[in-house]
Amino acid sequence: MKYYYPSNMEAPPLLGLWELRDIFIFGLAGVFSLILYPLTRSLVPLAITAFYAFMTVTFDDISIFKYLSKLCRYFITQQLVFYWEKEDCLEKNN
Repeated sequence: MKYYYPSNMEAPPLLGLWELRDIFIFGLAGVFSLILYPLTRSLVPLAITAFYAFMTVTFDDISIFKYLSKLCRYFITQQLVFYWEKEDCLEKNN
């Protein structure tokens, strides 16, 4: 009999494309927004819940939100760090 284990034993448990924690969060938010809809006639809470569900989709141990935050950090922060290193080098040479 063979047992199959995940390659990363410290990874959070996944159910489909989401972590169990995220499924719990947007499940509760979905129920809350469905309860709010008849009272407010607004789909904004449901849209926010759907957006959260989309942003927490996980592929290869990284979610869309984490990927976008790393992408923004790379393009914004790295450019500023490069600029400051260039300024520091110029000051040292003078």
